[in-house]
Amino acid sequence: MTPEPWFLLLAAVLWLAIVAGWVWWVRGRLRRRRRLRSWPRVSAEVRKASAKNESVTVGDQTQRYTVFEGRYEFTDPAGRTQRGEHRSRTVLRKGDLVEVMHDPEDPSSHEPVAGATAVWVALALLVLYTLGVGLFAVLTTALGLGLD
Repeated sequence: MTPEPWFLLLAAVLWLAIVAGWVWWVRGRLRRRRRLRSWPRVSAEVRKASAKNESVTVGDQTQRYTVFEGRYEFTDPAGRTQRGEHRSRTVLRKGDLVEVMHDPEDPSSHEPVAGATAVWVALALLVLYTLGVGLFAVLTTALGLGLD
């Protein structure tokens, strides 16, 4: 039993659209990381810190976690005080130092240094998605669903 051509075409178009969207997103993130990599890094002092309990519910499962929020300050090369906010799953306390990067041409444009977690999560999701599409194709062929 072979799948109908329209079914294969629809599956291929859907898969390509999702992969193209993923590639577009990852390229944007990598381009941004390259740009930010050239920004100087400074230590900023946390002036105010708080903890906030949040939760995510999927179906009947609820996951609770704590997010730490801090307001930080640093002095730019021109001697001006710059302020910002930082959210983290790591404990933040008043007086802690956080690493911040800023645009050398506009120090008011700054953000805390973050890792590459989002890119790795996106890659893992693409792999899982591809495996899921493959499993779906095998099961529909084996069970004769969506064919004929």
